[in-house]
Amino acid sequence: MYAIKARFNGAVIIPTETLPVKGPCDAIVTFINPPEPAKTIDDLDEFFGRFREHSPWNGDSVEIVRKMRDEW
Repeated sequence: MYAIKARFNGAVIIPTETLPVKGPCDAIVTFINPPEPAKTIDDLDEFFGRFREHSPWNGDSVEIVRKMRDEW
């Protein structure tokens, strides 16, 4: 029996250490940390608000995208 550290991203288990076995094997997964709380709309508003002063879009974003499209 071997134990390795790994990370679970919500869909896939990603080993953070090398696996000591080659080929297929059976595994038991034990979660040791509680899941992180899900982001809410308020969290996203706060995140996007941080970039408001440093936005690459100075002006109307639709017009900027049209200008970029026309330059291509």
